Amino acid sequence: MTYDKPVPTFGVPRTDLKQLVRLHLNDVAVRMWNQHIRDEKAGTPFASDTELPMYAGASEETAMDFIEFMIGKLEGQFESKFDELRQCATECDSLNTSKGLLELFFKQVKLQAETVGKVYLDGDETASAEVSTVGVLVHPYTDKCFMTCPGAEFAGQPVPSVALNKLLRDKNRDPTAGEYFATGEYFCIYFGYVQVTNGVVPDYTGYRFHGTSGFRKDAQTYCSLTDPGDGHCLEGTWITDNMKGAIVHVEWLERPKAAESRDMIESYRISSYIDFIKVRTHVSDAAPTTWFVGRPLKDSGDFGCDFLKVVHTTAAALSAAFAHGAAECKCVMEGLTASQMLRYMTALSQQLVRNRARQYVSAAFPLNTPLVDDREETKAANGGEPVTITDKYEIGKLGVVLAAEGGFDKVTFDGAGDVYPSVNILEQLGHPEAVDLIHRAHERGLITYYSAGFKIKDDSIAKAVLTGTDGIGIGGAQVLRHMDHTSGMHGPYQPENLPIILGLRNAAQETLLGRGVHLLCRMDRMFFEGTLDAVFEPKRDKLLQALQTKNEPAVETLMSMMSRIVEYPDDGETPMMGYFNRVLTADNPLVKIEAIKDVGEHGWSAMMKKIKILMEAEDENELYEVYRMAPWATWKDACHVQKFGGAARMKSKLVLGKVTN
Repeated sequence: MTYDKPVPTFGVPRTDLKQLVRLHLNDVAVRMWNQHIRDEKAGTPFASDTELPMYAGASEETAMDFIEFMIGKLEGQFESKFDELRQCATECDSLNTSKGLLELFFKQVKLQAETVGKVYLDGDETASAEVSTVGVLVHPYTDKCFMTCPGAEFAGQPVPSVALNKLLRDKNRDPTAGEYFATGEYFCIYFGYVQVTNGVVPDYTGYRFHGTSGFRKDAQTYCSLTDPGDGHCLEGTWITDNMKGAIVHVEWLERPKAAESRDMIESYRISSYIDFIKVRTHVSDAAPTTWFVGRPLKDSGDFGCDFLKVVHTTAAALSAAFAHGAAECKCVMEGLTASQMLRYMTALSQQLVRNRARQYVSAAFPLNTPLVDDREETKAANGGEPVTITDKYEIGKLGVVLAAEGGFDKVTFDGAGDVYPSVNILEQLGHPEAVDLIHRAHERGLITYYSAGFKIKDDSIAKAVLTGTDGIGIGGAQVLRHMDHTSGMHGPYQPENLPIILGLRNAAQETLLGRGVHLLCRMDRMFFEGTLDAVFEPKRDKLLQALQTKNEPAVETLMSMMSRIVEYPDDGETPMMGYFNRVLTADNPLVKIEAIKDVGEHGWSAMMKKIKILMEAEDENELYEVYRMAPWATWKDACHVQKFGGAARMKSKLVLGKVTN
């Protein structure tokens, strides 16, 4: 294929090149260790007394320190290559010319090919065709390094590795050794890491969002594939099919046994922002990418005194992730009372810099942590005293209300405790309660998620699918990392389990109960939207009860009665087109009933005429403006008054002006 337009060309400063070479050298050592565990330790329990490596400040003269550390973990495997590894580290520290550093990079790639070869692939191991013609050269007189990226997919992309990774991902394979040398593709990938680390923001105009509950692309229950970062980059995101109906979630799951108590350390921890933005260069528009942030920070420990700093600091961190195309950031509601949670969520949701239609903020409620409900209405009903809730189901129910009223978009029910690995959350809740929590959240317009204890050697994934949840957290010790069960330390990523995870999910969603709960998700969402036909509203509770009791004949009967809803297409990446299509095709949607009370049949007909014009133009943005503003928003909120006493959710808005807290 020829490219007859100006070729995108990128200068690679020597400092960036040196950074690139060192990043790659570290990854070569990590890949060798991953291979060592798989080859030499196969069939034996994984053992480690050290945490996974993390980014830390270090002088440029310490490349050898990490290499010696990793050599010690290899226990003699690849011993014939140790001197070569050390030589690469020495040269990485000492070389300062572009020519020398580029030669060192390709020397390291050769070392990788001779020791571990390609990363794991579930496909053609003999594939060798080039996917691009990326080139790298050093000017013989100036010693300046340049990278050229011919191809329309690179035009206008400031970080070319984002475009290249998509090309490779669609081939379902890693670059071959020949492509490493002949085209510079591998160089391009590592240059992308350096670019984003040094502040270049890629063009992520096509980033994925979570989708609409009940009308999501590929699946209703997305598997949230969780890793601190390098597992995604080195092995987890090379195959597009392994991200179909999945979320790529960046979170630190490793929890040392010595600090297992959640008073000492969170069940999950925030990963490096550097790891997150590296992962984004691989995922791009293939799947929603999410980041765990965690519990509120503390300064003095006094909520009122800490409030401003905590909100502004957390908002800045989340906003940075959203700038790189995050679909969601997750905050944990722990260490706060209910009224404090509401104040924190309301302020935080309004401070975030994001696309509010496509980028969500999630509230995670630890169901094993007592929740003090000190809201005014609770105290008024309890003689002026707050109520401490310890029942998991009741905490979950209150969590739905708090997330909705606090302006968040997603609620997470987390079953982690002081023991790691965790006991599955569905075992802690029970099926009827688990289905009901998702139902309650969906009818308030919230995305949902279950976390803790999901495995591939039991039926926990299938059980989660039958609740209708939008996501389940999968990773760490249970599925995607080796783990030392004595120390709590994690080992290499296990990408071979990705197709198994998705296969278990796919099988469950095709069952009668899987299809039935999908219908309930649609009906709950349509209730929130006001698109549900009034005649179908009484059947929502009947379907809920049938699913809670696993009454298959009743589920099948209800599905046949509501076949129109079953047959609706999914929304894909255009939720407003999907939403207004449901409005236009319903006979007597709830929102129409409220609109006619306000503006009459003539006013409703005029609005429908406008919407049809926008639908024909496929004007997603203008449709969103209609959806979020009066009179439409007023009509939609009126649909919820009888059930909730008001709007189902607090709108998250950025108020451009001074307000009092």
